[in-house]
Amino acid sequence: MSSSHSLRALLLGLVLAGCSEPESVSFPDIAPADLGDWQPDFGEESDLGEPLEPVTPDTMLDYVDPFIGTGGLGFAYGGLTPAAQAPLGMVRVGPDTSEGSNYSTLIDRFSGYRAQDPNTRGFSHLHFVGTGVADYGNLRVLPTTREVSERPYRSWYATHQNQAAGPGWYRSELDEGEVGVELVAGIRSAIHHYTFGEAGEDNIVLIDPTSSLKDSGVEAATWSVDGTTFETELTYRGSYVGRTRPFTLWASIELSETPESVEIWDDEASQWSAVASGVDAPARLVFSGDEVVLKVGISFQSMEQARENRLEATSRDELLETTESAWKELLSRVLVEGGEELERTLFYTALYNCFRMPTRLDEAGRYRGLNGELHELTEGRYFTDLSLWDTYRTLHPLWTLIAPEAQRDALNSLIRMGEDGGFIPRWPAALSYTSGMEGEPAMVMFGESAAKGLDGVDYQRAWELFEPVADASAPEGGYDARRGVERYAELGWIPADEFSSAASNTLEWSVADYGLAQLTNHLGLTEESARFRERADSWKNIYREDEGFFWPRNADGSWAELRSKTAYNERSGIFVEGSAWHYRFYPLHDPEGLRDLMGAETMEAALDEFFEESRLFEITERTQLALPDPYYWHSNQPSIHSVSHYAALGRLDKLSEWTRAIQYSAYTPTPDGLPGNDDGGTMSAWFVWSAIGLYPVVGTNSYVPMPPLFPKITIRLEDSTLVIEAPGASRTVGKLVAADPFPETTAGQDINLVYTLEAFD
Repeated sequence: MSSSHSLRALLLGLVLAGCSEPESVSFPDIAPADLGDWQPDFGEESDLGEPLEPVTPDTMLDYVDPFIGTGGLGFAYGGLTPAAQAPLGMVRVGPDTSEGSNYSTLIDRFSGYRAQDPNTRGFSHLHFVGTGVADYGNLRVLPTTREVSERPYRSWYATHQNQAAGPGWYRSELDEGEVGVELVAGIRSAIHHYTFGEAGEDNIVLIDPTSSLKDSGVEAATWSVDGTTFETELTYRGSYVGRTRPFTLWASIELSETPESVEIWDDEASQWSAVASGVDAPARLVFSGDEVVLKVGISFQSMEQARENRLEATSRDELLETTESAWKELLSRVLVEGGEELERTLFYTALYNCFRMPTRLDEAGRYRGLNGELHELTEGRYFTDLSLWDTYRTLHPLWTLIAPEAQRDALNSLIRMGEDGGFIPRWPAALSYTSGMEGEPAMVMFGESAAKGLDGVDYQRAWELFEPVADASAPEGGYDARRGVERYAELGWIPADEFSSAASNTLEWSVADYGLAQLTNHLGLTEESARFRERADSWKNIYREDEGFFWPRNADGSWAELRSKTAYNERSGIFVEGSAWHYRFYPLHDPEGLRDLMGAETMEAALDEFFEESRLFEITERTQLALPDPYYWHSNQPSIHSVSHYAALGRLDKLSEWTRAIQYSAYTPTPDGLPGNDDGGTMSAWFVWSAIGLYPVVGTNSYVPMPPLFPKITIRLEDSTLVIEAPGASRTVGKLVAADPFPETTAGQDINLVYTLEAFD
């Protein structure tokens, strides 16, 4: 068995272990190199002659590379897709790929795409972006000139070449240039432009309403063709997005010409049969012209609304202009001066990825809620696909600063979900409560936004929805909210002998309680705020001083067994998606409290060891990131904030060195250029924060200074401007000597922060 196959087998074992009662994954005892005098190697800065011109709204899209993070192996798979989309759009139309007939989504292809794949199965319209779970892939279209009746239709694929993509568009060639593909997306629409090698009867477009990434979950699908109109209705219960409720998708497609023939695949006869409509099978449309254009409108409400949404797709050029204008407006809120092509590409691609999820679900002033019903929406947008356990750490604080209207809409969407479904969720997808991951990140988001003064949110209503599950488990049903919170409130920790995920959830709920303290303080509920503020210190109850780690604790107060501090997902997920090391610096909201508990010297030595022994800074090939790192692991969320904790120790020099090392080790301008799943923009938002020179203290209105990557960054806020100046900033000049503090409020006042940097030794 080759080494690559061995690695894939090991990864498969890890994935399967995570789906049941997992055995721990321990790491071999390999003596680390002596890194006491380690200094990060940031490489050589190129001699480009004249500095690059400052970035402008007209040039910034040139620095966006949607192929970054579309590849990677194992845990280092970025999960991104080059699919065309508008900012936070409903439609993400792009390729679903395979390696021959292998399109397994077990350890990758979660977005439908994997950069290493040579084949395209077709272009579907719904996708996750960067998540660690595979779903959607609905309504797939494949143009071809080949006969496709020789094998089951779900194994159809074409080779692809010459792929290119940018904000709002995707291009490729199929089958060695036999078919040219251009895709453009609007918010709820898409245009497919197919160019065949020549006119003739072999120019085929396959449209599959039964498709999904896993080829399962479509409960019913019908379609019909009338002249130049193809329409379909499908009901889908995906393994993730359909956990509590399926959704129905309607699509109306205008064809540029009437098909010469329309056929349906007959499984029993293994052949195509001429029809005008079909059920639970794909359609085969044959065209005589050498160019075929499909204008697609989709809807979660009705066929009538899908037809209205299709009208967005006026023409390829006009739709692209509209979508690109939306991207320019959004990304131009942060303009940088200085930097090289590398830094600009990494930065603007990361900023782009911060606005690809969640998914906009409102149409014509209405939305379909978590109860499956249509509801009126009088203002704002309605989002779903909110991967909150990931995004509450970096993405949503970034939105609060640079895109408050998006944060406002996200919070109001969560309130509506609570009203429609009964509880504010932590990972809503499509029309479902997924109960994915752990903690109660929405509590943190509301508390932090209130503390930062974000207006336009009904914080009182949010508290009314949170209050029933603040101290009591949610009733059995679709949402697994704070299961065991009664014992947590009684003991001060979640007992490991009664509940899984005990240690990590104790840490998560402490942060959530701090969010509730901030929320109730904003509402003037003094007693409630004090109670939650006290309970937000529950993380201290599982700190084991003799070990220097957070530790699972039993109901009687005794310490539970922890077989390894470096084991990933040990024993029923005591530390979910991490180890004791990964969670060692976890109180996201209280780094000073952690310093006081551990002791400054102990905490500094622990942080030093955490980073010095990480494999991230020793890799020579990206494949070395495929497995969890037993120490600092930038491929997942629990430890990504840790470098900012050096600020609580007054060690801006170490904060600077390790931040630069992470920037240039974890991120590269390549398909495997992310260290792990982007998780709805979480890891990209980390890069944006570090590059502009700030990092949010979760749940608070405070920021930690980071070493900017650029000499000057201008950020357009909602009603003012923030300018961060760091003269000389570059990959080798980034040791923070001093930084102006971020003000407590940004309302209506321009802000200028000046950082003093030195070259690294």
